[in-house]
Amino acid sequence: MSKPPENKSQRVPVPLKVPVSTTEQSDPAKIVAIGAGITFLLVILVLLFFLLSSNVSRQAGTSAQQASETESSESGQDQKTDNTVTTETAETGDEESSAEQATLSDEKTQAPNRTESEKKEQGYKITGAEEQAEEETETADKTTEPAETTNTPTRSEETNHPLSENSKNGTDNLVNGFSRGDVMVKVFGTTGKGSKFVFVFDHSGSMAGMPLETAKAELLQSLTSLKDNHQFNIIFYDDSQIVWKPGNQLIAATKQNKNDAENFIKKIIPAGGTEALRPILMAIDYKPDVIFFLTDGQLSLNLDNICNKRGETCINVIQFGSGNDKSALLQELARRTQGDYKYVIVGDLDAL
Repeated sequence: MSKPPENKSQRVPVPLKVPVSTTEQSDPAKIVAIGAGITFLLVILVLLFFLLSSNVSRQAGTSAQQASETESSESGQDQKTDNTVTTETAETGDEESSAEQATLSDEKTQAPNRTESEKKEQGYKITGAEEQAEEETETADKTTEPAETTNTPTRSEETNHPLSENSKNGTDNLVNGFSRGDVMVKVFGTTGKGSKFVFVFDHSGSMAGMPLETAKAELLQSLTSLKDNHQFNIIFYDDSQIVWKPGNQLIAATKQNKNDAENFIKKIIPAGGTEALRPILMAIDYKPDVIFFLTDGQLSLNLDNICNKRGETCINVIQFGSGNDKSALLQELARRTQGDYKYVIVGDLDAL
């Protein structure tokens, strides 16, 4: 059996592979390239944005700094201007002050040459300089007048007392006329200011009884005013002397020493006569600021000897008496030594 003839015209050759165009193969690469480009542009834009922002901030800071420097410079110029004006004002004030001083000097020089009649005739107004010149003239006239003497040698509270050794050497400050280390001590109304004291008390037979007991109590009371930085000693006398602490130096007023002095004072009894010059001179040898001298006798003393030796020591005098026997000599002793004088009536001691 024969095969039917093939119809070659109807056969269509089918290629095994269908070729793809190059355009279609490169599409993914293009997409990646485009994405990378866009990303690069965005990064550049962000960087440019930050650069612009930083430049703007820097320019703003520079502008603020320049403005601050400008203000500082203007302030400095204003201050210089003020200083210049102040200097000119001060110089002007100095010139005016110099001119006023010169005028006052001329007026003060001419003032004494003008008589009262000329001033009245010319209607001249007395200036401050002339008043001062007249006051100085009156003061000089008063100084030349002889000083009046009096037999009452009392001293006012303002009288200057000798200061402590520290004050004399300039190592202590002064307050109300005496140094900070000084104290005011009172005995029967007399006062003494200083840091060194000697108490010279009469214990003769005539002081027996109330006079001596009252004097001892007053002495004990006065010791309570003294502090550790003060110094003192005690001398009781009749026709001889009993010294609490013999020697050439005063004793510090510590609590223990004051207790010892209290025991000493309580043991004193009346005896003997009255001899006051030697104990006074002994007290002066200690170079105290103040001596409190107490007696009930009518004494005979060499005041020149005492006053020439006393230096700057002042002597407060307390005299016991019956009421009409004040001693002119004891008053003179207090006056010449710049001290107080106090007369105590024995009959009034009970009330003290």
